[in-house]
Amino acid sequence: MKFFKKNIKLLFLIILLVFGETAFTQDLNLLEKDYLRLKQKLEKEQLVSDSLNLVLKNEAEELDKEKNKPKPKVKKLEKLMAKTLTTSEDFQKQQLKTKKLEGNFESLKRKLSQKYVSILDSLKELKHTKEVEKQILIFTEKRLSIDSGIQSLDFDFQKISQIKFTAEMDSLEKRIFVDYLEKAFLQIKKQIVRAKETRKELEEVIFLREKMNEFLEDVENEEGLSLFTSSKFSRSNSEVAATDLNSGEPGKVQNLPQSLTLFRQLNLKNSSLSENKNVKISQGDYVKLLLQAEEKLEEIKETISKKLEQSK
Repeated sequence: MKFFKKNIKLLFLIILLVFGETAFTQDLNLLEKDYLRLKQKLEKEQLVSDSLNLVLKNEAEELDKEKNKPKPKVKKLEKLMAKTLTTSEDFQKQQLKTKKLEGNFESLKRKLSQKYVSILDSLKELKHTKEVEKQILIFTEKRLSIDSGIQSLDFDFQKISQIKFTAEMDSLEKRIFVDYLEKAFLQIKKQIVRAKETRKELEEVIFLREKMNEFLEDVENEEGLSLFTSSKFSRSNSEVAATDLNSGEPGKVQNLPQSLTLFRQLNLKNSSLSENKNVKISQGDYVKLLLQAEEKLEEIKETISKKLEQSK
């Protein structure tokens, strides 16, 4: 009886996802729209912050240049100082505004990610029919699009490689280095877990997409079943697309500044790693980069581990 009730609920979920314009789907659609709206607003405000920062930098340089002249003009200095002060105040206000938006955006992102995870957990309990696998593919890509889990490194690996524990080192200096290494070690461990989780999810996406494409090819060859076309499935993915990870082109990922920064920090080799922030990478190439990242991170973890052993 419990099994029957459980599967009824799961069946109801899949019907809602595929066919239902219900309160559930409306709530999800509203969250997605809010996410995109807030994301666009945040990007706009970040551009304003960057612009003000650049103006402030130029004005500060101009002020320093005038100050360093053998005979600076007092009136010009006063004018430049007032201008720089005004820009500085505007920049600080803009930073506060941007920081508040970032907090709201992160909160909404977590809420939407949890919603996707909940849907995926329910879908994965169903028997894996073609329609269920299609929905798993769509919602996995959606979840990855808002939270790839990959972050850039906060520590300097060159600095870590230069750390050497000697008998002459005083206890305070040793404690500072050990603390730095321990924090870096924990961060590396988290990064490895995140990289593996993201890679496995993408591998599942690639597998499901290949299965779906094979299914669509078979269906297209069946007389009278032209309703199910690959273009229809492509449109489904395009609807998922207007987010960080999915470019709207099936099998492509883009807008991954944190991931790309990490890959460059690790000196990974791939023709896709250009300086363009909006670079598009195939899911297959992204999986390869994640595998390289895992190997490099494991090497760094081993190096840090040995350094910590030397400190004892």
